[in-house]
Amino acid sequence: LKPTVAAALLLLAETARHHTVLDPCCGAGTILVEAAMLGATPLGGDQDAAAIAAAQSNAIAAGIALDVRVWDARHLPLPDAAVDCIVTNLPWGIQVATDSVLTAFYAAACAEMERVIRPNGRIVLLTSLPHLVVFPTWAVTSQLEISLFGQQPRILIVEAPPRA
Repeated sequence: LKPTVAAALLLLAETARHHTVLDPCCGAGTILVEAAMLGATPLGGDQDAAAIAAAQSNAIAAGIALDVRVWDARHLPLPDAAVDCIVTNLPWGIQVATDSVLTAFYAAACAEMERVIRPNGRIVLLTSLPHLVVFPTWAVTSQLEISLFGQQPRILIVEAPPRA
């Protein structure tokens, strides 16, 4: 992921200095490094141990400490309402294969993201498969199409439903 795109995603998430920013599919850690540069507390993981090693290497090169772990985004080892914002580049089914059908992966990952986000938080996702993004109660409130590496993925902004 280009650092400029990662930074733009974080701005759309309204990331602030005191926020804990989660990237549950962190890959090489670009979003997390950019979050740290904004003064946020980055937290992330990936199911690929090589990706975690790359994220740690990239963080060291940037002079940043990252909390990155090998995990499954469908079963995050975090308590409920633990993070202020979630920013991630979900698997597109092109470069990164998942160990399950993408439809099931997206459904489970979205449910986990909704579980760990604080009630006033914001989720920003980059995906070429926006039709697979479905949250139990939260909703996609806006979508932006971008051009990235010859693809036209969408940035989805996800927020809690308004309180009654």
